[in-house]
Amino acid sequence: MAVLPGGLLTNKIRQQAWPKILDITPFAKHDEPTEEDMKEHRDARVVDLDVERLLKRYPPDLDAEVRDEMQDVLKRVIMRTLHGTDYHYYKGFRDIAITVHLVLRDGNLTVAVLRKLCQTHFRVFMTPTLLDTVTMLQFIYPLIRRCNPHLHDFLTPSDIGTMFALPWLITWYSHNIQENVPLTLVVRLCDLFIASDPHMPIYLGAAIVNSLSHRILSLPEDQAEVHGFLNYLPTTLSWETLIKDARDLYLQFPPATIAPEAERVPQLQEEARENKFTRPTKKPPVIAPQHDRL
Repeated sequence: MAVLPGGLLTNKIRQQAWPKILDITPFAKHDEPTEEDMKEHRDARVVDLDVERLLKRYPPDLDAEVRDEMQDVLKRVIMRTLHGTDYHYYKGFRDIAITVHLVLRDGNLTVAVLRKLCQTHFRVFMTPTLLDTVTMLQFIYPLIRRCNPHLHDFLTPSDIGTMFALPWLITWYSHNIQENVPLTLVVRLCDLFIASDPHMPIYLGAAIVNSLSHRILSLPEDQAEVHGFLNYLPTTLSWETLIKDARDLYLQFPPATIAPEAERVPQLQEEARENKFTRPTKKPPVIAPQHDRL
């Protein structure tokens, strides 16, 4: 159900299904951090600021009192998830945390689900550097090439790199779409990703880029133009079609089959840029002057 059209349909079902999909039985209990533990955590200040920034804009319909309460709850959920682990908080984890908590509505269950996701889907994002995350991002180019070679050849030398897909991957698209669409779409994508390989957000990204190919190819071959366009996903995307396309891509080209090409993406992009600037320009044809007949 989680990967089929519509996903798990209701939050009541998700409250039972997400823990089972993630094999959280019985719900793990963790040592509760004290107030002092949370204040002394290396990421405490970043979490405070990040949560405050998020709740100033999302969810948009909360009154001030509820927003303050949600802020305290979300900070504690995140700090409980990090407590006693070697996870490094990253900006954007707040988007995942609030989505999970708005669905589950139970602090203990939210922490259990977040901890399990940190062990599986988010592990590479919670390391001290972005190295493993960048490696995963590079999978998008081999997938785009298999969907649309012409689009791949347009993007490869454009200096856009892979950073346009970073928020897609590390927030499961919630950062890009949460202000423009109902929460139902955000949690529907969570259904898909929780029940899939950790690379599935990249497969969905390739399907999205391919679906926007006509608009992308009409842009100047410029990093800022393309990145700016992809930073704000259109609200009219046909998400269920894109999810099906992503799943089809995954079945045709599992991560292991494209991993060697993904590793070579930086080299291939550098070669494409060099070819772009060293390629001889075509001289305009010489047109003989036309003389009026007398």
